[in-house]
Amino acid sequence: MRKLMRTHTLALLIILFAAAAQPAMAADSSWELVKREGAVSLYSRPDPDTKFNAYKGAALFEAPIETVYAAFLGPEIAQQWMFQLETIQALPAPSDVERYYMQWDLPWPIPDGDVVADMSRDFDEANRTWILWFLKQDIEFKGGSGSKRLDGFKCVWRLSAMGNNQTLVEFGLTIVPGGSFPHWAVNYWNRIFTINNVQELLNFLSEEKAVTQTPQ
Repeated sequence: MRKLMRTHTLALLIILFAAAAQPAMAADSSWELVKREGAVSLYSRPDPDTKFNAYKGAALFEAPIETVYAAFLGPEIAQQWMFQLETIQALPAPSDVERYYMQWDLPWPIPDGDVVADMSRDFDEANRTWILWFLKQDIEFKGGSGSKRLDGFKCVWRLSAMGNNQTLVEFGLTIVPGGSFPHWAVNYWNRIFTINNVQELLNFLSEEKAVTQTPQ
C-alpha cells in the first residue's frame, strides 16, 4: 500500500495565474452542474477573461483534512495520483514559493506539455481550509506542428474541513492555450483534466481507506 508521508514543503502539479484565480470556489450560483461521474461532480461557467469555460470538480471525502492535504506533500506523492503526470521534480525557488518542473502525457488532441510552475499555499484557519495556488512560470505544448506556448492557466485546489472527519475537495481550472487549438478541443481537455484529477485523488485516498461521497 502506498503511504502518505513526508511533511517537507515540496508539492505538486498544475499551474496558474494566481491573481486571476482568486475568486472563491465554494458554493456559487454561477456554477452550473455539467454531470456527476461516480463521486465527483463537474461544474462549469463562462470565464469572463477568455472565450473558454471555467470548470470545477468537487467531491466530499470521508477523510479528515490532514489526510487529504498529505497527498499534496512531495513530488514523489504527486506522481502517484496526478492525472497524466509523467515526471515531476523540485527546482531551486525563492523562499516564499515552491517551484517544479513537470512533464504531462496529455490525451489527443492536446499535445504533451512541459511545465515550470510555482506553487503557494494558504491556510484559512477560521474556516479550516487549505488553498493551493499554482502560478504559471513557463509552459510549452509540443506537437507535430511545432511548439506552442500557453497563453493562460488558472488553477486552484481548495480543501475544506466539513466536520465529522469529512473534507470537501474542489479543483478549479481554465486552460487558455496559444496557437490555433480548436475551441471544442480546449473545453474538452479542461473538462476531462478537471474531473479526472479529482477522481485520481479520490482513488489514491481510497487506497488509504478513505471512503467518499458525492456532494449534494
